[in-house]
Amino acid sequence: MNKLYSGVCPVMLTPYTPDNEIDFDSLKKLTDWYIESGASSLFSVCQSSEMFLLSSEERIAYAEFVKANSSVPVFAVGNVSENREEALEEIKKLIDAGIDGVVLITNTLVKEGVSGEEWQEAVSWFLERIPEDTVMGLYECPIPYKHLITDSEMEFIVKTGRFAFLKDTCCDAGIIKKRLQIIGDAPLSLFNANSTTLLDTLKMGCAGFCGIMGNFNTRLCVWLCDNWQKEPQKAEYVQSVLSVASKFGDPTYPFNAKFFLEQEGIINSPETRNANCARVTELDKADLE
Repeated sequence: MNKLYSGVCPVMLTPYTPDNEIDFDSLKKLTDWYIESGASSLFSVCQSSEMFLLSSEERIAYAEFVKANSSVPVFAVGNVSENREEALEEIKKLIDAGIDGVVLITNTLVKEGVSGEEWQEAVSWFLERIPEDTVMGLYECPIPYKHLITDSEMEFIVKTGRFAFLKDTCCDAGIIKKRLQIIGDAPLSLFNANSTTLLDTLKMGCAGFCGIMGNFNTRLCVWLCDNWQKEPQKAEYVQSVLSVASKFGDPTYPFNAKFFLEQEGIINSPETRNANCARVTELDKADLE
């Protein structure tokens, strides 16, 4: 069966005004930049967009704005809250806003350390209350803790037939290979979040890339996803460049990505609400410039 989604799905950032509000003018330019760079879809409410530091109202407004200004499919996380009823209410608002795909993060479904049947029950709870024609996705968000989907959970996901998108953050080509075997010809598209293993996993059948490198080298990621079969030697070189550039996923992210985009004239400020995010040094700035 054909996959609905493939290519590069950037994890979007949230630009802010000097008053610490969402800068929608910058967000419009950022949305345009992703699409002009070749993005085939957008992940609008996610960890990179600081979803835990946005209010529910801000998350809805953010996703709705991106959808209104995008010519490609837009995904958004709906269950930021650990409270199921609150999460379901937010999901309904995202659906009303016309979002193309509602994503469940795997870690707020259950408490840390819980997996198997209890995790599957939590997923089922949402699926029973979300319209069947809603495109669904899953995201192994690393915050507040990372819940990696087990083989049995993956088999369950595939069997539901409800999921079309998975942002995989296991960062392990071996695990991804096994997951792709479980998925088979089901309509679930697995997007690798790890740029250093991207080429290897594309060869295995990975649908595309959905990671932070899309905020620095979007065009390179797009080129690799589109051309790795046609130009294998060049693809190896591009992969080596992406592997070196992967150092940008350091403690200064997302500030460093915003600094880069500010230098490119795409957003107005690199500021973040994340108080734990380190700021870039002069050496970092030289690398980014």
